[in-house]
Amino acid sequence: SLVEFIDIYPTLAALCGLTAPAELDGRSLVPLLDNPDRPFKKAAYTQLLFENITGRAVRTERYRYIRWTRESTVEEEFYDHRNDPGEFTNLAAKPQARPANWRCETPRKTSVYSSDLEQNQGF
Repeated sequence: SLVEFIDIYPTLAALCGLTAPAELDGRSLVPLLDNPDRPFKKAAYTQLLFENITGRAVRTERYRYIRWTRESTVEEEFYDHRNDPGEFTNLAAKPQARPANWRCETPRKTSVYSSDLEQNQGF
């Protein structure tokens, strides 16, 4: 199952018998401890800021989409984990190899992404 770092706090709260604040984005992983194969999340989100580089990624069961921005430069990566679990073939650079709706294959989470990405309808 897909999990995120934001799931750690609600998990620890649940294991300690505490109620996590309702406004948290994360979900307790406790149900996965009993059944690791159960459906949990449709996507996991990552954001990285390093100096003037911003990386944002969405990982679903099958795909990972990454968008790197540095000043006015944008680069994209798109991987199909069913056919390329090691992420060796960047489908963003191979239009003939990626699905027609490749930016629409991942669920959208607007709270993580900048307005230019949201308007892109890629998520």
